Formats: sequence, structure tokens, C-alpha cells
Amino acid sequence: MGQSLDGLGNLLQMPYGCGEQNMLHFAPDVYILKYFDATGRTSGSVVEKAKRFINEGIVEYVDSAANDSSARNIRICC
Repeated sequence: MGQSLDGLGNLLQMPYGCGEQNMLHFAPDVYILKYFDATGRTSGSVVEKAKRFINEGIVEYVDSAANDSSARNIRICC
């Protein structure tokens, strides 16, 4: 089990593409971040990488979608 948990950082992915592709790539990042939060591991390279990927993915999506108004209804909550 320990080896499996040590490899969680390898599951992180930078979100990119259309809305559906973004969600596909966001999901592992969010669940890994939630796991680390639930277990009290709120710092470290994996947590920072997950947060960075999520934030950069949101910014990239909103920036690219803003050109055609497809992201105007997005509510960023975190």
C-alpha cells in the first residue's frame, strides 16, 4: 500500500483541451488533493503540484474559452 501512495504524484495531469477533456484531467488532481487533505498531508510537492495544475488548468480554460464566450457562466469556487 505504501508504494501505491508514494506514486500518487505520478497520476497528476495538467488539464487541457475542451471542457470534457479538462474534467477528465482535473478529476485525478482533485481527488488526490482531497485525499491528502483528509489525511492531514496539506503540504509537500504532490500537493503543490496538484494545486498548480488545477489553478493553471482553470486559467488556461477560461482564457481560451473567453474568446468565444463559452466560459462566461463558469463559477470558480476555490
